[in-house]
Amino acid sequence: MTDHALERLSERFPDRDAHATLTELCEAITSGTVLQRHEDIKAGECVLEVWLRDGTVIFPAMADNGAVKTVLTEGMSHQTPTGAVTLVRTVLEPGFHHFIAEDRYHADHLRAEPSLSSTLARKLVTQSPLHVWTAHPRMNPDLEPTTKKTFDVGKAAHACILQGRSNWAVFPDDVLASNGAASTKAAKEWEADVRAKGLVPLKADQENDILAMSAKLDATLSALNVSFSPDDAEVVAIAEIDGATCRAMVDQAPADPSLPLYDLKTCEDASPEACLRSVMNYGYDIQARHYLDVWRAATGEDRAFRFVFQEKTAPYEVCVIELSSLDLELAAMKTERARQIWKLCLEQGHWPGYPRNVHTLEVPEFYHAKFTARKAEQDARRSATGKDVYAKTASFQAPFPTPDNTISATEIFGD
Repeated sequence: MTDHALERLSERFPDRDAHATLTELCEAITSGTVLQRHEDIKAGECVLEVWLRDGTVIFPAMADNGAVKTVLTEGMSHQTPTGAVTLVRTVLEPGFHHFIAEDRYHADHLRAEPSLSSTLARKLVTQSPLHVWTAHPRMNPDLEPTTKKTFDVGKAAHACILQGRSNWAVFPDDVLASNGAASTKAAKEWEADVRAKGLVPLKADQENDILAMSAKLDATLSALNVSFSPDDAEVVAIAEIDGATCRAMVDQAPADPSLPLYDLKTCEDASPEACLRSVMNYGYDIQARHYLDVWRAATGEDRAFRFVFQEKTAPYEVCVIELSSLDLELAAMKTERARQIWKLCLEQGHWPGYPRNVHTLEVPEFYHAKFTARKAEQDARRSATGKDVYAKTASFQAPFPTPDNTISATEIFGD
């Protein structure tokens, strides 16, 4: 950035630290998380639209060598070959939108005000507003994007299965260690370069898994008379519900309004029992209800909603599930409560954590049931034999058992 640009940054954003803003601006430009606005202000120049983490929008004027020549603000005009253009941020209107970049969606760079996603709704219901503030990129200035290798296969599988594209690169053999590990300096440098380009670094066997997953899912869905289309993938819906701006990115939203919406989950175990545990553990009932609420408010359509769980390793089995109407009815109370809390916290600018008091917990009865059943059995044995199971256990565990104190496990614990 030129000295002139830094001066304009200080002048036009006096409430911000110019050097910190400069750093964030350059990081956004380097990572590509910008919206390009106007080409050819002059030969070889363009203006970009950059959303900072807190929602501030800056329009840097770029030279053809990649340097920031100056910074412009919303409402300013500049000359282009076709005339003067007034700079305004690109916001998404209520409704549904195709081909919105995933990074833009997750950064919540959609509208002037922050919006409520299903992930945030789940945190509001199961944790606290403070957890939402901490996880929101437009609220928490210290939030660092998380890059976990455990997400790599899922992210690549989503791109392959939903959009029919490969968003990954495979480690070259010559940068890997002799045992195939990506632990060498060359491998780490190669991985960092790939991630900087917005790609997912994969091993060759992981790529094979993803291709096999795609083939297996196609075959399974075909047997159910279901097909996924890239044209219907990752559709973003935006709507105002109960005074709260809400958003949802639907993995598959068929154009036919009589068909369900779908969400793809990659997992280790796609058995129906494991899927049920995931719904309960991760609050997927809230996600399903939130998506249905936002979609109906954005389009007027009442749809069904299905999860598609698929295993990331052979045999790559698939399980399609749909929650009962009662589950969705109960989840509606949770999503309504999440919207109420979200709206209140935004209005007051206050995001509290857990209540500051000593919490008295009542453990569910089933937690104690195993112990009480075992104790009843031990009491019955003591009444019948006159001996406590503890004495037998101590004898059984003695370091040098003798014929007098040797006892079998069967006598202690039963058949």
